[in-house]
Amino acid sequence: MSYEDFDIDDVLAEEESERDPDSEEIAAIAVNWRTLPNSNAPEKWDELRSWVEWICTRYAIDEGVIPDCWWKHGALVEELSALQTAWTVSYDTTDAGYGPIGFVERWRSAQTRFRQISGGACSQGHRADRIRIFPIDDEWSGWSTTSHA
Repeated sequence: MSYEDFDIDDVLAEEESERDPDSEEIAAIAVNWRTLPNSNAPEKWDELRSWVEWICTRYAIDEGVIPDCWWKHGALVEELSALQTAWTVSYDTTDAGYGPIGFVERWRSAQTRFRQISGGACSQGHRADRIRIFPIDDEWSGWSTTSHA
């Protein structure tokens, strides 16, 4: 077969027909940390911590990128949790083989965001995030009574 005769759709269709219909799909479910019940929290935290420790070791990520106290920084938790889900589904049996490289690309671009979030601020010990407090005042109370469509 020459390059001109190569049709990726035909190859993918052939791969699909060769898959074991009884093979297990991974079907990862993303964690919604905002609504996660306390009863499920220990399991989800343990899963995420295990994955974060593995990936930091695998890619030799230093604490300037992902600090040891990553779990105390909400934005890092959200980023790492989303990446854990992406990593998990990249190995789903229904994937045509592009998932792992897609994850690697996402992982590389995420490291820039990690640096922006943590900025290496915790490399000498944890520094708490600045938490904004949004006032509920008369202006808000009046504004929130209509849709402003």
